[in-house]
Amino acid sequence: MPHYMRNLNNFLLISKNRKVKPPHPVANVYNFSKIIIKRIISVEEWGLSPLKEKEFIIPESRLSFKYNYWDYIDALYKVFLYENPNRKHTWLIKICGNVYNDPISNWFLQWWTIYGTSGKILPDKFKPLYGEWINISQKIADYISLEQYSEEIASMLFFIEFSIPWVWKRTPEVGYTQQNIPCLKRATHSRFCDRLIKLDPETKQIYGKNILDEIQQKSDSYKRMKDKGEIKSTSPFHHISTKLKMQKEVITKEDLIRSYMEELKKDLIKNLITDDKTDVSMTGSSNEDCVAGESQDPDMKDLSEADIDQMVKEIEDAARKEIK
Repeated sequence: MPHYMRNLNNFLLISKNRKVKPPHPVANVYNFSKIIIKRIISVEEWGLSPLKEKEFIIPESRLSFKYNYWDYIDALYKVFLYENPNRKHTWLIKICGNVYNDPISNWFLQWWTIYGTSGKILPDKFKPLYGEWINISQKIADYISLEQYSEEIASMLFFIEFSIPWVWKRTPEVGYTQQNIPCLKRATHSRFCDRLIKLDPETKQIYGKNILDEIQQKSDSYKRMKDKGEIKSTSPFHHISTKLKMQKEVITKEDLIRSYMEELKKDLIKNLITDDKTDVSMTGSSNEDCVAGESQDPDMKDLSEADIDQMVKEIEDAARKEIK
């Protein structure tokens, strides 16, 4: 039985029987751990199938374990269930900034809702920069265009892009179910890393000044790029891929092409209807030679849905070649 399950079973046994006293505090135990997430492995990186197994060998014992992609995800959830013999443990969590450059899988967003944190814990020196960053971040704009924006996504991207650590812990609490039955609940708590706002006696600056400077510099850079129109819009395939990742973990080439074609067809029909209405409104005032209700472009007035399907088919063939 895994260590975290043994601890959970012990806790439930003690909670059910009030006559049983909790064990005496154990000296010389780990109360605090630090975890740095350097990279999030996507299912595409894993290989042809998420069920494909890899091998991990424990250096000390040379024991070998097989695991697949779902085991990898499961481990990232369960590692934080560890607690010491005193039933306490606190984690300092940090995600490296290079993770920000890759698409975020939906399962990791779900992980963030449990083990992540919120912009609400930011101290006064960070909050104004956070609000400013939200307004000019290209990734935030992408999520808004996909109608997938939320405060959790904003805080996740902010803490990842600037590698801001946070402190996380869980505590057991007694609560009630919807049927008013007493139960044990696992409450989670997070707070800002206090050391970042403390003064460095040597530099007379707070330890987190380098993070503040980086946020300000990147925000200024984003502003300049936006003003000059230098921010490149994401490619259609990246846009569709991000949207699909919010819905499912395993994305095939066929999923990508099919979704892209559906979006393209909707956009074509929408724009053609808009163009037709625009042409009709213009004919009565500026072009008496045009018959009301007809498009001025002879190639567009007889365009049917079948014609649009043919256009989409041709683009689909080109798209398949592009993403081979």
